[in-house]
Amino acid sequence: MITTSHGVTTLLAEVTTESHEAPMVWWQVGLLTIGAIVLLGAVLTLMTLVDRKRHPHP
Repeated sequence: MITTSHGVTTLLAEVTTESHEAPMVWWQVGLLTIGAIVLLGAVLTLMTLVDRKRHPHP
């Protein structure tokens, strides 16, 4: 019995084995990590500002 997760896993395995690109180097991983942290901070800040606007504190 083939499940959806099995099909997705097989598809990902085929895509990754056909790719001949070099893996990410340390500085790319660092930039991606820092970018993700900054994006998360921006989203949380916007969510906080929207929440404070909807529910103002006296």
